[in-house]
Amino acid sequence: MANGGNVPDPEMDEKSDPAWPFAIELFGKIAAIWQLSIAEQSAILGISDAAYLDLRDVRHDTHVSGEVLRRISYIVRVYRALNILLSSQEAADTWIRRPNDADLFCGASALAFILDGSEDSLVALHDYLHARLWS
Repeated sequence: MANGGNVPDPEMDEKSDPAWPFAIELFGKIAAIWQLSIAEQSAILGISDAAYLDLRDVRHDTHVSGEVLRRISYIVRVYRALNILLSSQEAADTWIRRPNDADLFCGASALAFILDGSEDSLVALHDYLHARLWS
């Protein structure tokens, strides 16, 4: 922080955060486990395919928005919740693609639900799984 206090410096943007390359790498690992295409990964992050490919290159001159980092955070929490809720790694890894009868998904998969590109869909998926963790 350039201002020397505990208040974030408004001059700094998200690319200054040393954790963003780790977040992109972690998202890529989850995407590989879920067998997501580049188009699916981009839609989940709410960015173009080209912008996502730039992020994956982990070029330090790439701008990473707070929204992209929040979306990655939701995906990580969804991944963790699935691994707690489901009895096997295979079940956890494939759940995202399986049709789901829950009212939220209307028979579609959770992946289809979040591919609308809306951050609200990621929040709803997270909240759905979080509620199941505590029920």
